[in-house]
Amino acid sequence: MLWANGITHLGIGARLWLEGLLNTCISGMKRSLETLLALAAIAVLFGVVWTQVIAVEVEVKASPPMDLGPVAVTGQVLEAGPLELSVHGFGTLQAVRRVPIAMEGAGRIAWVSDKWRLGAEVPEGEVLVRLADDGLALAVKTAEAQVAQAMAAVSATLVEVEGASAVELLARKAFVVATRDLKRVAQSFEKQIASEQLLDRAQSQEIAAENALELAAANTARAKAAKVTAKAAVQVAEAALAQAQEARQHQDFRAPFTGRLTQAKPQVGALVAPGSAAAMSMGELLDTSELLLVAQIHEDSIARLAGGQDARVSLPSRPGMSIAGKVRHLGVASDPVTRSLPVQIAIPNDDLKLPAGLFAQASISVGQLSGALQIDRKQFLWLEGVPVAYVLAQRGEEFVAEARPLVLGDPVGEGFVVQAGLSHGETLLTSPLDRLAPRAEGKHTPVWMKDGSTGPSKDSNLGAVREPQSGNEPPAGGAVDQAGEAK
Repeated sequence: MLWANGITHLGIGARLWLEGLLNTCISGMKRSLETLLALAAIAVLFGVVWTQVIAVEVEVKASPPMDLGPVAVTGQVLEAGPLELSVHGFGTLQAVRRVPIAMEGAGRIAWVSDKWRLGAEVPEGEVLVRLADDGLALAVKTAEAQVAQAMAAVSATLVEVEGASAVELLARKAFVVATRDLKRVAQSFEKQIASEQLLDRAQSQEIAAENALELAAANTARAKAAKVTAKAAVQVAEAALAQAQEARQHQDFRAPFTGRLTQAKPQVGALVAPGSAAAMSMGELLDTSELLLVAQIHEDSIARLAGGQDARVSLPSRPGMSIAGKVRHLGVASDPVTRSLPVQIAIPNDDLKLPAGLFAQASISVGQLSGALQIDRKQFLWLEGVPVAYVLAQRGEEFVAEARPLVLGDPVGEGFVVQAGLSHGETLLTSPLDRLAPRAEGKHTPVWMKDGSTGPSKDSNLGAVREPQSGNEPPAGGAVDQAGEAK
């Protein structure tokens, strides 16, 4: 019975589970169908928008060309004349001489000159810094005493040499007398006038005089040798003194030339040594009586430069200032990146008192051209890589802007030398260049001069603005004129 009930409940549970699964599947299929229908509706709507709005090509119709009439221009009459050629460069001003204030010895700063101030000028030979002696002064005094002692020994040996020489002279005279007496006694002995005893005594006296002479000569030689030794001792003592003095001088820094200080006064008591931070912080001494502009010049212009050429130096920080200078030195190595060489230009600075380090520009005179024309960079256009200028020309009863291809030469200031394309007396149109290009069918652009000084004015019959056809006349100056001036 229990077994049969269990089977029944199990069957009921399985039926309920299958009914739930079937309901779930039916619900999912309904949601999937709704999603597919929504996507289909969106696709249809996008297709309609694409075909009716996005994909429609708008046909752009070209507007008919408008005749804006003559262009109001400005210009200048070209005049050929002598032209100074120059080479330009830029760089920084440097002191003609500079030396770091560095101590050769090591020690603590014991004294600093009262003249030491930032930017102050100090004379040549001025002691600026002195280190503590640390026994060097005593070494100098000891060496000086040794020199004095050696010189006194030399004086004593000179006295000895003089005394020994005097004794040698007397001994030599005594030997001469003894020799003469011996000769006379020997002659008397041969004549049997003198006795043999007298002859023996004369010979003994000669031998004694000879021995005395040899002894005196030896004393003189010893005295002279002592004098040489004493002089050598003096040289040794003087060398020791010089060494001590040099070591003492290493404790001082003297200005090697008149110059200006670049750092503030160092602190007394600071420990310095060659290469230490304290030594490096004492700055430099600059000789600014003359400044050198190290200008970078392109290698294409170096062939026209030479030492001694005149130059003019200007400084952006000093508007209106122009300083005469001379080319002093040309560089020997070109920078592989900028293809330029350094050129030194010297300028006097005693009166100007300019500081070193200022940026400057140089113009070096390299010759002169006669009958030359020049054009500013703003007075021509580059069209397809060719420089083109516009000049005033007459075509029948109309003035037009005629395009002229140019052949440019050396740069001059903000422009170039014109080698071909322009002639003396022509009117060069300078503004507005962007409106002077040929119009439809290659026709030249008609123009009129704003001021009428170099060509037709607005009121002239040639190249004048056309009168309006309608009764609504524009105000004075005309819309075309106003557009040209605004342009």
